[in-house]
Amino acid sequence: MDLALNQLKQSFFKQDFFSLAGNRKSVVLYNPLSGKGHFDSWCALFTRSLLLKGWSVCVLTPVASRIFSELQDLTEEQLQQVLILDPHTCLPPTTLGRLLSKNKLFLSFQQYLVTTLRRGTDARLGFVNRLHRMICRKLHGYLIRQLNPSFKVSPHSPIDFAEDIQLLRRLTTQQPQIILNMYLDIYSNEETDWEHFYREIDWRWVGIHIDINNTLKTIHTNKLKGLQCIFYINEDLKLSKLKQIGQVDHHWLPDVASTALPDHATALTLKATSLAKGRKIAFLGGAIGGTKNIAAWCAVIRLLDPKQWFFIQAGVVDRTTLSKNDLFALQDIESDPPENLLIFDHYLKNDSEFNELISISDLIWGIYRDFDRSSNILGKSAMFRKPILVSDKFLMGQRVNEYKIGLAVDENDAQQIAEAMTFLISHPIESEHFDRYSLEHGPKALSDKLDQYLTKYCQIEKLD
Repeated sequence: MDLALNQLKQSFFKQDFFSLAGNRKSVVLYNPLSGKGHFDSWCALFTRSLLLKGWSVCVLTPVASRIFSELQDLTEEQLQQVLILDPHTCLPPTTLGRLLSKNKLFLSFQQYLVTTLRRGTDARLGFVNRLHRMICRKLHGYLIRQLNPSFKVSPHSPIDFAEDIQLLRRLTTQQPQIILNMYLDIYSNEETDWEHFYREIDWRWVGIHIDINNTLKTIHTNKLKGLQCIFYINEDLKLSKLKQIGQVDHHWLPDVASTALPDHATALTLKATSLAKGRKIAFLGGAIGGTKNIAAWCAVIRLLDPKQWFFIQAGVVDRTTLSKNDLFALQDIESDPPENLLIFDHYLKNDSEFNELISISDLIWGIYRDFDRSSNILGKSAMFRKPILVSDKFLMGQRVNEYKIGLAVDENDAQQIAEAMTFLISHPIESEHFDRYSLEHGPKALSDKLDQYLTKYCQIEKLD
């Protein structure tokens, strides 16, 4: 279905979406962060998983078009059970706002207000000028909310989570059975930010907590109204210990990965295959920060035979998170770039372009430094049947050793890494190992677990 037509259609029936679900179970996937990492494709994967189990799914996300683009291949019948809304724009402009938006004089006045406010503050300004600036700020805020009643100054707050769900509940005639917040890690531990959840919430919700090192003490030590469960993607967590410190259930979910590919080969992939000239390709991608182990990556590039190997590094480098060794190695390789290295220091357009680079590679770099949690690069590698190298210290090493989908190595030993890469190329991994990992950590496993747990929490009759 055409994207614009589907968005227009959804605007007409959103009020009755949950009542039209009939006997189907209904859920809201609340995606607080869009356009970074794998959050949009991950949200789309959860949507597909729940549709397969007969759920009606409403997605609240900052950029609705990103989720639409990930779900373009859904059937007409499936699309009837999906509603995707941007909580920042889903309220129509007020009557005054509609009138003002067509007035050229107003648009010029709004531009004047913005220009005034951008000048910054100056303590030396006189009283009249300070008063003028204050009036401009008040007028700007008022007019913005006339044009967009859903406008938020700070979209990453528990307060906004609560208000967005309340907004949805006002827009629809019937209420969803449960809410799933896709990324709890983004919120603060300030108890005052969670005040809504101590007294005002009258809906059931669950959430996903990815980085267990970023402990959400507010959630673990306080009874938040409506919260039924926290999901994790690390199966080696001591869930029994978590149950002792929290007042909610704790469950593990598979760290699933999208395997969608672009409709046509991208320019970056065509360039990479052309430059590789038949050599074996090693791939490092994603947000490249301190955990990606750039120092070891650069050392291995220098060690291996450039006639046999080609390296692709795709993703924006966050130099503020790199160690001194990382920075030194990166600067060295940038000042004297080897012919067998392609660096793409930009964000990839979407997850399908990331997947395309995996699909043309022979080996995947997952040797992340001091990285003790899950990464869906394992799922992508298994789905595309590409061997992966990981650190032997933590969870990813345990998984690779258990499922035999690559090798776990000393994350700081470049020589050992280079030898392991050579070994993996000369000793292909049997497809059954990839298949087993994909089965137990893939979309079907996610679909089964999500349906089981969410159904359970929908059936709780009364909130505390």
